[in-house]
Amino acid sequence: MKNNILLIGFMGVGKSTIGRMLCKNNQDKFFLDTDDLIESFYGDTIANIFASHSEEYFRKLEYRVASWLSLNMNNSVIATGGGFYKSYNMKEIGKVIYLKSEFENIIKRLKYESDFTKEVDKRPLLKDLDNAKKLYNSRVLEYQEIADETIEVDNLSLEKITSKLR
Repeated sequence: MKNNILLIGFMGVGKSTIGRMLCKNNQDKFFLDTDDLIESFYGDTIANIFASHSEEYFRKLEYRVASWLSLNMNNSVIATGGGFYKSYNMKEIGKVIYLKSEFENIIKRLKYESDFTKEVDKRPLLKDLDNAKKLYNSRVLEYQEIADETIEVDNLSLEKITSKLR
């Protein structure tokens, strides 16, 4: 297994924010975000990929990025998209950490700590909160099953979360 940390969890849980903070405090690691990689590799936004193609097409792009990561990356913290955990080779890429939060807390944080409209624009599957809640419920057990470790992030500061990841 490579010396990477993969952060998994539902969209909006804070994987990118936590990953960036972890790398800022541990400068021998690099930070990557799989959604950013997809946008860079394919020259389009996630929202446009969903609108122009489909979620299934987007998942195929995630698999391709997962393959690239397993072949090319080491010593990195990788924030993954909410559905990236389904990639067949997660364990080949690195240690999988599930950042767990209650759905209501994710939505509350997105609404009160950021521009919710902008957050939804970046995450097409959040447009319908009832469907997003169903998706969240369908993924929770799967996240736990694939994870090497689970960190419950509700009511924890960024500093406490990143200290658990060291």
